[in-house]
Amino acid sequence: MFRPLVAALAVLAVPAFAPAIVWSNNLTDAQVSNFGATDPRFQGIGRVFEGASFRATGTYMGFMNGFHWGITARHVIDAGSTGSFRFSDGGSYPITQVYNILGADMSIFKISGWNRNVFTPLIRNDNSFAPGTQLVSAGYGLHGAEGNSPWGSDNVRRGMTSRIERTEVAGNLFGNYFSVVDRFDAPGDANFTSFEGFGAPGDSGSPLIDPNGRILGVLSNGEFEQYGAENWYTAMTPEAANEIQRISGVPEPASMLVLGASLVALARRRRKA
Repeated sequence: MFRPLVAALAVLAVPAFAPAIVWSNNLTDAQVSNFGATDPRFQGIGRVFEGASFRATGTYMGFMNGFHWGITARHVIDAGSTGSFRFSDGGSYPITQVYNILGADMSIFKISGWNRNVFTPLIRNDNSFAPGTQLVSAGYGLHGAEGNSPWGSDNVRRGMTSRIERTEVAGNLFGNYFSVVDRFDAPGDANFTSFEGFGAPGDSGSPLIDPNGRILGVLSNGEFEQYGAENWYTAMTPEAANEIQRISGVPEPASMLVLGASLVALARRRRKA
């Protein structure tokens, strides 16, 4: 866990740790597991391994220039590493090369042997992150209902809904980066969503997807998993989208088709790896 030494100017220093899905305690495991399994937007979300070690979550991003590509957080898997991209049904695909997105806790990776027909999210390329926008995400790892820790761990993909609370500049070992922030709302709160959930250890790198199927960011940091807590997603800014397009050739929304089937303050924040 990284502890910040200083927060200066308008930059929020955010420490590190890891996540998976913790859900509102008015929901059941069966409900969030079924959401994670059946929503087509989650079909390409898998587990990222570095070597033989489970690291966290990633998302299939598309095929371009002769390669299949995925996206995750840089603190999940860094340039120079190799590993595998795995799914609950036993599917496993080698990660052969990793590229860092400069100035962000974000990396993309080449996938070998890909043979899945899945929903392919769009790569967002604008800065319109409106507070209140409804979002979905999914991940693997520690899981359970809010207030019922310690949580379990398995290979099941669980889904969640949330919304944008605000945006801000945050910083960690990879520099200062623009972040989308969401909040874990309790039942009865005005902003509570239907499958309200929150990233917890095992979900780092999981995508934040808007109603148009666009990736708004990947999960980087967050507070402990309880109502009122917040998570920080490294935002898919135009600069990040352009860098991804330059490296991978995966097109941006203007030219891309959707493919496939359809603390208490700083001391409490941790990276979601």
